[in-house]
Amino acid sequence: PMIRGHAGVIMDFDFYPFNENLIITCSEDTTLRLWNIPEPLTEDITEPLAKLSGHSKKVNLVQFHPSAESIVASAGFEGTVRVWNVESQSSVFAIKGVTESFSSLEWNYNGSQILTASRDKTIRIGDPRTSTWVQEFKGHEGPKPQKAVWLGNEGYIATVGFSKTYAREMYLWNISNLSKP
Repeated sequence: PMIRGHAGVIMDFDFYPFNENLIITCSEDTTLRLWNIPEPLTEDITEPLAKLSGHSKKVNLVQFHPSAESIVASAGFEGTVRVWNVESQSSVFAIKGVTESFSSLEWNYNGSQILTASRDKTIRIGDPRTSTWVQEFKGHEGPKPQKAVWLGNEGYIATVGFSKTYAREMYLWNISNLSKP
């Protein structure tokens, strides 16, 4: 059995941290959809519990908030990160201003900030409550996509990417000084 409700390819998914039977997907069709996975799963699922629309281009990343129920973040190819309330099926915050697509999206430990990496080689930290990017810094110089993750609640970020000569790199960043890894 499969999830068959999107009109395009599913790009990413995340399981709901408060109910193991719920999963959210995002797709090339510009939507996010929330699904209930029954036990046992015996047939295709075609009707979502919720459908979230608001991105203008395909949505490639999605992640549930780590501590707030019904809150999810998504990143689209139009350069916008949206924060959604799944219960009301509405976008509650949007952080715009990026010209390239995102390759990484992650909430911090307590869910107060969002970390992204994009194809313009920039790592950004956003505050969804103010809909602004609060910090930006250049990551890896190579042309391939990079990933960024928070390291617990200690004020560090790890990134993986490539150098200009395609050598694999991993950097550790202190968020109090992002001028160099």
